[in-house]
Amino acid sequence: CLELYSTDSRSVAQVTVNERLAKGVPRFIAPWPFLERLLELVEANGALAVLDDCIMAGGGDVLVCSNRLELPDEPDFSKTVSDSLNGEKPVALPPGFQSVMERAAILAGSEDALLTFTAKGTMLRLQGKYALGSVDEVLPLKGKIPDVTASFHADIVSRGLASADSFTIGKKALALHGGETFLYLLAAKA
Repeated sequence: CLELYSTDSRSVAQVTVNERLAKGVPRFIAPWPFLERLLELVEANGALAVLDDCIMAGGGDVLVCSNRLELPDEPDFSKTVSDSLNGEKPVALPPGFQSVMERAAILAGSEDALLTFTAKGTMLRLQGKYALGSVDEVLPLKGKIPDVTASFHADIVSRGLASADSFTIGKKALALHGGETFLYLLAAKA
């Protein structure tokens, strides 16, 4: 299996692909904007080149390039997730979750779409006040989660929803899970 990680200043995503890394290709961390451009522009049979100072991918008339991020140690993504979420089990995303994220982003306009998540037992309350209105929704859950309150940017949560079917929440982070192959971790707003 090949594990792909992408990060920005607020979130990190992990996707597991049932492919082997080509022999001689080094491990690397790719910035999220680079991966977004790859998915938009490069065809499935495109080529990937990992050089000392940059990463390039392309096929046909398209070539996408990005600087490499150098890390002093190998990242331990599993430990980061475990530390952030205290080992809690994921529960299914409730119906209406994505529409609440979208509504918050619309109502926030040009300001931050910050939502407060309050979890209690089998209920999740999502609240936020914005220049164009407010959000106050209570969503029932199909499982019990720990009592916690934390705030997250709705627009950034929305990025991970396309591949997610369940979530875990803690005081430090929100994780969106997509089966065994997708994990999106978002730090709580301090």
